[in-house]
Amino acid sequence: MKRGVRSIPGPRGSASGSRRTGRPSSAVRARSPPSWPRRDGSPICRGSPTSPTSSRRRRAPSGSPRASSSARSRRRRRPGSSSKRRRRASGSPPRRRTRASAPASGRWRSRPSTACAISASSSRGAPSGTITERAARASTGSSTASTPAATTASPRRRRPPPMSDFHAAGLPETARLTARVRRVLGLNPGLMTGPGTNTYLVGERRPLLLDTGAGLPGYLPLLTSVLATEGLEDVSRVLLTHRHPDHMGGVPDVRRAFPRVPVAKRVVNDPTLPVPMEALDDGRVIHGDAVTLHVLHTPGHASDHSCFYLEEERALFTGDLVLGGSTTVIPPDDGDLGQYLASLHRILEWDVQRIYPGHGPVLEPARPVVERLIAHRLERDAQILEALRAGLTTLPEIVARVYRAVAPALHPMARLSVMSHLVKLERDGRIRREAGEPVRFHPA
Repeated sequence: MKRGVRSIPGPRGSASGSRRTGRPSSAVRARSPPSWPRRDGSPICRGSPTSPTSSRRRRAPSGSPRASSSARSRRRRRPGSSSKRRRRASGSPPRRRTRASAPASGRWRSRPSTACAISASSSRGAPSGTITERAARASTGSSTASTPAATTASPRRRRPPPMSDFHAAGLPETARLTARVRRVLGLNPGLMTGPGTNTYLVGERRPLLLDTGAGLPGYLPLLTSVLATEGLEDVSRVLLTHRHPDHMGGVPDVRRAFPRVPVAKRVVNDPTLPVPMEALDDGRVIHGDAVTLHVLHTPGHASDHSCFYLEEERALFTGDLVLGGSTTVIPPDDGDLGQYLASLHRILEWDVQRIYPGHGPVLEPARPVVERLIAHRLERDAQILEALRAGLTTLPEIVARVYRAVAPALHPMARLSVMSHLVKLERDGRIRREAGEPVRFHPA
């Protein structure tokens, strides 16, 4: 052995390495690089394209004394490093490396996202049968042979995301959710509509159509293409959850495409309707092609709002009562927060396993979602009362306090929600209103 070179043991299955206290000899430099094992047992060679470390630095196995000392030496920054001297000489501010700006490889390795619920994406005009959602699996006893297999989800249940008052986007334009349910977006994405209004084809051969979107030009061709690619016949009946334009606006176009199709909704407080409509009363049962729907009157978001319970799947089409990933706005003219909470409690009395919302992705299981919505509204009540006790008495002041984490551009819509809470709290006798300009509110 040459003087000045001492032998060190290499990793298991590799030749022993050598290290010199001074400059290594050519014989040492010519050695093949050691390979430390990955967590899954496969080797990572130093200097290879997949190596997470530099070719001049070797990472010791975790848990060894050398590994801990190497980690400490990497954390210590030499005060006279050349890069820092150059930045000081040029007058540039010190460069700080944050987790957000760190590269995907190396010390901070990025993790693949697991939040996506869509197993495949759909482009416009593609067959809708190529899409499935993990949250919308076919119910027990239903035929799943024609439904493509969804991406296998992790058996570990994740914590649900926090409730938000505004929508998040990201859904395919068409989707086959189960053997009985297909979704067609209304092509009206926006701040308050998220990916757009969800319209649903419910049934096997001659489906029912739930809601019609906003009436944009591209919706009807998209609807007819889904009927063709899925081998379905014409729409047998149109059912509407409520009168708002993003749900009822497409009725004239659908009626022109299917002249004899009947249209039905709960008719209440409707000054005008685009076409004559059949009245839907609470508790009515509608039989479609291999499907059975129960009508539930659920006011709150609108006085004519209805949900439809799909008996075969124990699923509920909720319209704007329950939304995917956000809460609904309670308009002051036709909405009522007290009725809205009562409607949420009512659907908890039904055996609902899955929710098909009017906006956003499918929600499953259903009960935790509804319970979180109720808790969110009660928490908002407490926040508004806290703002009033702090001396904030006008509506803009309360909105700025309660929605301080929300962009000011969204505050006008937030005022509708806060006003609905103030009306409820006043009716409950917990606050009082002071007339004037502006109107002020005080704790009772």
